[in-house]
Amino acid sequence: MRGVIEDVKLQHADIAARNKAEAEYWYQNMSRDLEQDRSRQNDELRNSKTEEADLIRQLQRLKAEIDNCQNQRSSLEATVVEADERGQMMIKEGKVHVEELQGAIRKVKTDLVDQAREHQELLNATMALDMEIATYRKLMDGEDERDGVPNSGTVRVIQSTSKHNRPTTLNY
Repeated sequence: MRGVIEDVKLQHADIAARNKAEAEYWYQNMSRDLEQDRSRQNDELRNSKTEEADLIRQLQRLKAEIDNCQNQRSSLEATVVEADERGQMMIKEGKVHVEELQGAIRKVKTDLVDQAREHQELLNATMALDMEIATYRKLMDGEDERDGVPNSGTVRVIQSTSKHNRPTTLNY
């Protein structure tokens, strides 16, 4: 019985040693797997931190660009408002100028009509005087023929001018 007990003890010790070796092997595998997981997770954490830092820098750059674009937009809006105001003022000035020019055109037309009327009156007066002169000439020619003076048809008038002292002859 001792032998059986001893044999059971040996089997028990053998099973315990195998279990211990398996537990040890399992523990080392687990330790190694956990160490690999920890290393991998550390790498992932480092990569995540790097990516986070990159994203933060990118976000800051984008915020700066947005601020710059908003400032530029504000500046452009102010420029557009200013240009619109200048344009409105130029339009008003242009309308005033157009009205002034239209008034000047109306005045010139009125003056032109007055001058044309005056010119026509002068032409009418000139024609009347020419007709009167022709009538008097005929009368004078008829008078001269009755008096026996030959009719030359030319009357000479000599005038001297102070500018050149040359005689001017006018023929009628």
